[in-house]
Amino acid sequence: MGRDYCDGVLCEARSDRSRHDFSTPFVRGSARSLRNKVKELFTRESAERLLLFLAVAGPLFGFVIGTMVGAHERCALPKALAGALLGGLLTAAYAMWRVFEAITGALGIDSVANLVVEPVVFALVGVGIGIAAHGISALLKKRA
Repeated sequence: MGRDYCDGVLCEARSDRSRHDFSTPFVRGSARSLRNKVKELFTRESAERLLLFLAVAGPLFGFVIGTMVGAHERCALPKALAGALLGGLLTAAYAMWRVFEAITGALGIDSVANLVVEPVVFALVGVGIGIAAHGISALLKKRA
């Protein structure tokens, strides 16, 4: 028994069976026909729509929840701002998705440059968000 490529898919080459036998009862025929039947469950367009929705709804939802928590604790404004800023992280996630798409489009998904540039960019953004969160947290503690 040796290995052979059948329509771009590695399969076992056997002398007693046909070349396209994948040893499963539901797959008959070539790998090309199987590829035509398989559809993506989550496409780039659906990811784009989901992240855009979360980017808009996140700060609003955070503001509402922060206001409700703040009203219960009798300090509505600082809690509402904190909630909106926390929800704003979803807006940052959408922005990073767009940055990822731009970098990947320019450098290619499997290039060495992409593997260096993206982690550096994401790490710098994470450090920036951490510093901003620390400063905002200190500011909100002073006001409370």
